[in-house]
Order: sequence, then C-alpha cells, then structure tokens
Amino acid sequence: MLCCRAAVECKQNHLIENTNDRRSGYLAMQKILASDTPPSAVIVDNHMSGVGAMRALLDAGVKIGQDTSIIVWGKMEDSLAGYHVTTIDQPHPDLAGAKMIEMLLSLQAGTPPEQLQVLWQPVLIPGETVGQVKLG
Repeated sequence: MLCCRAAVECKQNHLIENTNDRRSGYLAMQKILASDTPPSAVIVDNHMSGVGAMRALLDAGVKIGQDTSIIVWGKMEDSLAGYHVTTIDQPHPDLAGAKMIEMLLSLQAGTPPEQLQVLWQPVLIPGETVGQVKLG
C-alpha cells in the first residue's frame, strides 16, 4: 500500500473502491467526510470520480486546499469542478495508443509479453487544490 511506504497513516475506511463515475466519487467523499477523522488530503484515481469528490467537498463547505487537499488522476480542465485541480496526468495519450498498437503487433509476431513492458512517467500538474498540512 502506498500510504505505508510513504510513512503516512491511511485508515482502511478512507480507502474506497469501485468509484468510477461522478456519483460514486461524490458518495465516497461524503463517506470519508463523515468518518471520525477525515483525512487532510485525498487522492482520487480517476477524473470522473474526482469531479464527484470535488462537488462533495464543496457541498460540505470544505475549503479545498486549506481544510482538505485533493489530487486527481487524469485531466479535469473540462470538468464541472470549478477549480484548477491538481492532477496527475499521463502525457501524450496519442503516443501511448501508437505504442499499444506496436506492442500488439509485436505480440502477434511472437515477441514474449515480458519483453513488451513499457513504463511511462506520469506528470504532476499543480493546481489550487493542495495546501500545507496542518499539524496538531
């Protein structure tokens, strides 16, 4: 688990799976905010859930970037969030698509799958939704 490797306490009730749209992102964030100890920061693993999570924070009156920080995987510039959200982006999706086609053709030509592994470095795009951690 990433939280453990980063020496960050991460409560099990803050890890919510199967959020893949706005509604489930909204409901997940409501559940997190209702917990006894809401986190100071949240990472959402897809932009659709990120829109719902942002809406839930706003509806709850949370000062985003002050009370709670949020980072979302995937671009959100075309979203309904109303904020310049800090995101983690996979650059050059067109190149990734071309690489997948190349890999599929190589696989069909007999190249073993273990020789077709490619890791693309994601990029953090700073926004206005991350602030300093409040201690105490």
